[in-house]
Amino acid sequence: MNIGEQLKSRRKELEMTQEEVAKQLFISRQAISNWETGKSYPDIENIIILSDIYEISLDNLLKGDKKVMIELKKKTVYQYVNLTLVILTIISIGICLLVDLLITDHLSWSLIVTSSLIYAAAIGVTLYKSRGSKLIKAFSTASLLLIPLLASIQYSLYFSQINQTKWLMNLGIPLALLWLIIIWLVIAVTYIFKLNLFLFFSLLGFASIFGSYLTGLFTGLYTNINDYFDYFFSNGLASLSVGLICLVMGVNYSKRVR
Repeated sequence: MNIGEQLKSRRKELEMTQEEVAKQLFISRQAISNWETGKSYPDIENIIILSDIYEISLDNLLKGDKKVMIELKKKTVYQYVNLTLVILTIISIGICLLVDLLITDHLSWSLIVTSSLIYAAAIGVTLYKSRGSKLIKAFSTASLLLIPLLASIQYSLYFSQINQTKWLMNLGIPLALLWLIIIWLVIAVTYIFKLNLFLFFSLLGFASIFGSYLTGLFTGLYTNINDYFDYFFSNGLASLSVGLICLVMGVNYSKRVR
């Protein structure tokens, strides 16, 4: 008997409904149904809670289900890896702050390193904890934290006298919003039309040509479209190449999977 059958059998023995179990786990009834039918498996935290709810030992609950045991071992390894990364990140932040204080007597460049590590860690945690649409949720986290990251960089550069220009309001935030809008539009089109990953990068490549032009206009690098083409080989050719190559690969992939 696999874990799904065990869960269903024990729930019925206790005369509990899927809704009642779902409420205790703070999840949807559909998730309980998926576990019982074998469409998905509960994670280790939910398995422990289920063993308490159903008053059954973990050994009996998992007995005979090799697939779940393998999955649990994998998740345990992932948990150790993630815990190690978290510890290393904290140690790295501590070392950076300490060295910065010892050298400069105040916090300067270490704030940039610290905020960047926190930014990357937040994205990593989102990827690890999310159960569906991982990339969308991770990019949402990246989008929400981008401007705070830029603000911390501006603060660090300004007060450490490395760069006294206040570029955040004039350039940082407007350009960040511009590129976030472009990327989110590409993501929206990809999901609406159910495009594959190659076509996503193709659209992103083509869209970045437009984004590069707007960036040049905003920063004063270009004054008109002719200026952009003067710099095309350095700014636009790579984006065009990526767009065309990914377009060909995406079309071929779509034909193969039909």
